[in-house]
Formats: sequence, structure tokens, C-alpha cells
Amino acid sequence: MEAQSKSSRIASKQKELSRDLAAANLDAALEAQDAESFMKQLGEVIKAGGGYSAAARAAGLNRTALYKIASPEGNPALSTLVSLLTPLGLRLSIKTITDPSPNTELESTDVFKSYPTGDVYAQNASENDAPPK
Repeated sequence: MEAQSKSSRIASKQKELSRDLAAANLDAALEAQDAESFMKQLGEVIKAGGGYSAAARAAGLNRTALYKIASPEGNPALSTLVSLLTPLGLRLSIKTITDPSPNTELESTDVFKSYPTGDVYAQNASENDAPPK
């Protein structure tokens, strides 16, 4: 019984390490802004995680569609990617860039200009649009 328990712990640790390696490889592809490499790595993760049939079933996708999605030319919707990563024991995460390169650095005012809120539209109303007094 002790040998079986030890074997189970080793298998669990190996699975954890392979998930960590998969996450690191996918993250490296994203950091390099290499979508083709990311999709290729995703295909490898799918194969290692039980194959395309199992991944498609777990994500609620058609297996044939999953082959297209996970191909180097694939371009899945964010919701599809999230539904696919979750059963593989992975998830997307957003973090700040600690040392941005010159071409990715934005002024904070540029960021806020890019994402208007309801208040922005209210502030931009012309006097002609105002209700009569």
C-alpha cells in the first residue's frame, strides 16, 4: 500500500511539473509576441493532456474545430481559449510589465483616452444637445 501511495504522489508531482512547464512555454511565446509559437505549444499541451478528443469534449468543442483552433495559424476567440485552457489545468492571467520596452510604453493619458466611459460621452455633449432651460 505504501508503494502505491508513493507512486501516486510521484505521478501527481510529475503532472504538476508538466503543467508548470506548459505554462512557462506558453507564457514565453506570449512574451515574445509569437502567436504561431503559442498555438504550436498549445497543440503540444493538448496532446500531453490526453489528446484532442478529450480536450474538445472537456471544452465543449468539436474535435475537428479544435485541430484548426490549435494549429499554428489558429486564432481562437478569447472565450474559446479560456474554455480550452481550464480543463488542461491552465489559465490566462494579466500582469504589469515591470520593464517595458520603448515601443510598448504608453502615456497613462493615452490609455484612458483609448477606453471611454459613460462619463466621457456626458462631458463631450455640446450645448446644442443640452435640454432647453
